[in-house]
Amino acid sequence: MSYRRQEGMIDMVILGPLEFHGAIDAWTEYLCIERLTDGSLELSSRSRELLGYCGDWRLGEVVWPEGYSPDADDPDQDVDVLPLTVAGKLVWGRDRDGVVGHKLFPHSNDAVAVFRRGQSRDARVWLEDYGWSRAPSFEAAMEMINAALSTGGSRRNVGRTGNAAGR
Repeated sequence: MSYRRQEGMIDMVILGPLEFHGAIDAWTEYLCIERLTDGSLELSSRSRELLGYCGDWRLGEVVWPEGYSPDADDPDQDVDVLPLTVAGKLVWGRDRDGVVGHKLFPHSNDAVAVFRRGQSRDARVWLEDYGWSRAPSFEAAMEMINAALSTGGSRRNVGRTGNAAGR
């Protein structure tokens, strides 16, 4: 399944998630692989779009499930109910304290790298430096990346395994 289709890109596939930590917070990033139309391979570390924190909805209007009111003083009301949308964007779920959407975006400016045929070693070094070697599925992901980088422009080696990101 494909996450997005833009000019110059074919299909993006999620190879696996990993929890990253900062000084005061933690978040999930997804290792993604995508064959570009020029035959190169894009690796990226992506996070789901942060839509807000419960009670702090700065992005815009929040739509709750019918019958739920976040302001109700009802002890029987489920406090873990998530909104349906925030600022018109569908809610995917929760990532720690944040409510996140469906779309995945590069986590930072250095979270995307492009490799060409024969650059498997460079891809491994980039992933290790980023922190992906801590992921339990790292070696399985590297097998897929190695296969994709050994074939150059072949689409059939990208997207046959792993989880696809939803729209």
